[in-house]
Amino acid sequence: KVDQPTRKTTTLLDEKTGDMTELIEPSAKLSTTEKAKIEEWIKDILSNPRIKGVALCGSFPPGLSPNTYHFISSCLLPNNIVDRPVLFVDAVSDLDCLKSGRIDILKINADEASNLLGKGSFLSDSKFDLENLALEVSNSFRIPTVALTNGPKLAALTSTSGSDRISVLYTLPDLVEILNQHPEFASINSKILLNPIGAGDTCSAVFFTEYLETKNPEQSFKK
Repeated sequence: KVDQPTRKTTTLLDEKTGDMTELIEPSAKLSTTEKAKIEEWIKDILSNPRIKGVALCGSFPPGLSPNTYHFISSCLLPNNIVDRPVLFVDAVSDLDCLKSGRIDILKINADEASNLLGKGSFLSDSKFDLENLALEVSNSFRIPTVALTNGPKLAALTSTSGSDRISVLYTLPDLVEILNQHPEFASINSKILLNPIGAGDTCSAVFFTEYLETKNPEQSFKK
């Protein structure tokens, strides 16, 4: 518990274009005492042997150190240790932990991945370029599994287990077309507007949950 609200978010939708955006108010700064309590609480949780996985998603409010993710990852054993909790990351800021050798899965979008490598925005529509980008991120940061999304059409995954590596490309279905054919929506005489905000978070939640149950990255990301 902290003394101040962390943030407030307002979602805006343009009915004509279907464009969506969010306005996120600044968070109140956490005190040094609150920061210490949060880190101690995290350390206690991670010491529980029943913890199967840890997901680091998004960014922290002001007051937490840029090394907070690194602190969390350092509480875990390296990712080559059997039966340790799986460390999943869906974030692109404050990522000193990327080179820690403790991350098992990194799931971000193509632009974020390209920026991590210092290449700027990802402008290619080629599925092979997306696949190569995932491979380059995996090799550069020694992360066994890297999953990349690229808008509503393509996604890619590369995963290494021992000496074996798989690389998979996914083509996403047209959701608007699917909804237009559904009886519940077919009778509605208006344009279907989709809110894409939170789609990445939903993808991460389903992917990681499935992976913890199956340990199959290819099928888990496909879900």
